[in-house]
Amino acid sequence: MMTLLTSPHGQRQVYKLQVRFFLAVTLVIGFVAYGLLFFALIFPLLLLPVLHSHL
Repeated sequence: MMTLLTSPHGQRQVYKLQVRFFLAVTLVIGFVAYGLLFFALIFPLLLLPVLHSHL
């Protein structure tokens, strides 16, 4: 692991992995945020008919 960090090629590889990891995390967080937003907007609309039918 130390040889990877000391060599410039290894550093570039680690940097690439970090960038990939960062992009993956950003995508996942964005996806979850959009999912929650979508759910928050759609869920009340889905609940309205149920509430009306029970009332």
